[in-house]
Amino acid sequence: MCLRSRRHSFILASCFWALLTSPACLWANSDIAKAIITKAQTRLVNDVYLLDAITTLSLSESMLNALDNGISLTVSANIKIIRPRMLWFDNIVKDIAKQYELKYYDLSERYILTDLKTGEKKQFRTHTSALTALGDIQDYPLISLGALDKNARYAGELSYSLHINKLPTPLRLKAYLFKDWHLTGETYRWRLQ
Repeated sequence: MCLRSRRHSFILASCFWALLTSPACLWANSDIAKAIITKAQTRLVNDVYLLDAITTLSLSESMLNALDNGISLTVSANIKIIRPRMLWFDNIVKDIAKQYELKYYDLSERYILTDLKTGEKKQFRTHTSALTALGDIQDYPLISLGALDKNARYAGELSYSLHINKLPTPLRLKAYLFKDWHLTGETYRWRLQ
């Protein structure tokens, strides 16, 4: 009797896990969050490379619902300075994660965008305007000229990601499993000038 109930529990658990991880369940929602980087370039000012970038960010319906219900979203602009190599992996010279927290405050009906490094906060009436500000990087200091080998070539890479591990615990499993909780987009690469 005990062996039979264990077997029955194992079969039920296996069926549940198969249903949860099936492609139809995981990828059924075509509503996805996107980060489309239209421009990223650096310029040298006073021996420091500054980054200017424009990115169009859009959130999925699940992310917007969570945001409008008081759950903050942490988004990271991932910036790398790399030295490309022909026959080996690229050498990562500098790796920067510029993190922001986006939160909606129901009482004031405002979206607050916080730079987690500096603590600077900006208020917006709509999530669209907050996402526009998040995707607009201007005059961001990346690396000094002295830190680079003057005879080598360098490139920059920019991508965006949502920090799923900063979501409330009950949402994390769903966020890891379902595509509508992933911020998709190509990594943008440019030559350091």
